Amino acid sequence: MTVLISGFEPFLTSSGRMLPVNPTAGIASKVSEKLGLVESIVLPVSFEQTPKVLLEAFERIRPNRWLGLGYAENRQGVEVEVVALNVDHSRIQDNDGELRHLSPIIAEAPLALWAPFDYEALVETLSACGIPAQISTSAGTFLCNHVFFLGCWHAMQSNELDEAIFIHVGNNVAELDLVDALCHALSVGQS
Repeated sequence: MTVLISGFEPFLTSSGRMLPVNPTAGIASKVSEKLGLVESIVLPVSFEQTPKVLLEAFERIRPNRWLGLGYAENRQGVEVEVVALNVDHSRIQDNDGELRHLSPIIAEAPLALWAPFDYEALVETLSACGIPAQISTSAGTFLCNHVFFLGCWHAMQSNELDEAIFIHVGNNVAELDLVDALCHALSVGQS
């Protein structure tokens, strides 16, 4: 199984705080280093550039499983997303200064897509590893949801990508513990 894991670069949070280091980039890199057969990328926080980078990685790496990570300062623990919306709507600018207002991500796609993976098993595995984890039905409408929708859509259209997973990482999560839990989940095939 080929796995791609992505995190994001730093960005201005919804509370107006500049995130100097986005922990998701480091988590993705550490999981990749520990497992070896997992490739990691850091996505830009850009409505224009992010899809290009993600879709190029899908084409180049041809993963069977994609795990996207996004930072959510107002969430506790980790939240495993289950529904991706075909809507960009931002209250804050991306790193290029762009705002989106109720814009479809893919014009011909449905309004929402269920995530194609066993999210309950993933929550159970993360919880068993000591990570406070729960299911979430709202990935928001900023870039986390944008890439999650692209991943779910790509899984529907592709013969290669079987699972599109997105996890929001809260600000109280011990990064090294999450790295170990994700490595365990990926190595036992839980997702």
